[in-house]
Amino acid sequence: MIDPRRGSLRAWLSTYRATMASSTVATNEGLIENHLIPFFGKRDLRML
Repeated sequence: MIDPRRGSLRAWLSTYRATMASSTVATNEGLIENHLIPFFGKRDLRML
């Protein structure tokens, strides 16, 4: 089963990566991987 919450955060970054400075990409990757995904865990973000 694909976890849409994890995929959608990473997909967002992938989509907008080209419009960001490299330091912003690094910051966003860290926030997504180290804070957002662990915090939201298995919650369905579509329900927020």
